[in-house]
Amino acid sequence: MKKALFAWICVMMASPAFAAKNYKCVGTEPFWNISVVGDSLKVGAPGEQDMTLKITQRLYPQGMSESVGEAIIAQDEKTSVHMIVREDGKCNDGMSDKLYSREVWVTLNNKLLVGCCDAN
Repeated sequence: MKKALFAWICVMMASPAFAAKNYKCVGTEPFWNISVVGDSLKVGAPGEQDMTLKITQRLYPQGMSESVGEAIIAQDEKTSVHMIVREDGKCNDGMSDKLYSREVWVTLNNKLLVGCCDAN
């Protein structure tokens, strides 16, 4: 019984839910940034008040490694944010020579934003 319980704990801790990544994402035209830390998602933009939302769901590609990417859904009473973070390795924000490891697509307030992320 103890061996079965230990095996179950090991499997659960190896699942994507326990391997959730933190991200620092940026975009231009318009400028925006998103930080994903733990179960919080923070959205910022120049001249706008930052919003912090609770992450309600993280989805991983079926039949593929979670390192390929993930979908993140965060919301509060008024706002919801949907993000698709995709392992890319060559994302460029268009304003600098910096290369980011991931591409991100975000829906926020009926707008589609595209940018770049690094996991941290």
